[in-house]
Amino acid sequence: MPEAVSKAIKPIFKDLSHLKLLRRCLGGKTQHPNESLNSLIWKYSPKTIGSSITITRIAAFLAVCDYNDGHKSQMDIMNAMGLTYNKNNVITAKDVDKKCLSTAFKRITAASLESRNHKRLKLAKENMKFKLSEECTYDPGAY
Repeated sequence: MPEAVSKAIKPIFKDLSHLKLLRRCLGGKTQHPNESLNSLIWKYSPKTIGSSITITRIAAFLAVCDYNDGHKSQMDIMNAMGLTYNKNNVITAKDVDKKCLSTAFKRITAASLESRNHKRLKLAKENMKFKLSEECTYDPGAY
């Protein structure tokens, strides 16, 4: 890796590995994937499909627009590109935005939050039991 790149990313890795940040991630207390910008980016350009940097940049731009303004931003993008869209496109965009808002409001209710926390803790306990009961399946140089 070039030294200039190394110098540029080293502080970022240092910040990401800070104990205070890592503690926040314990117990599954990370951001919800459906609410994150990264989730939107990878929805437009999945990691499983090898995409070029250009496609990934376009996906990032679309994701930012979608994240900030909802699906109606796609109509603005089509306008800027000189593309036409019909009434059904507008209706669909509004419906998707309404559904996203409705889902977000449901998620913020106390009962919903408590239920999700309970499920998350249960899953974490099951995973821990599995890890503790699992034998070593790979041991380098053991065979």
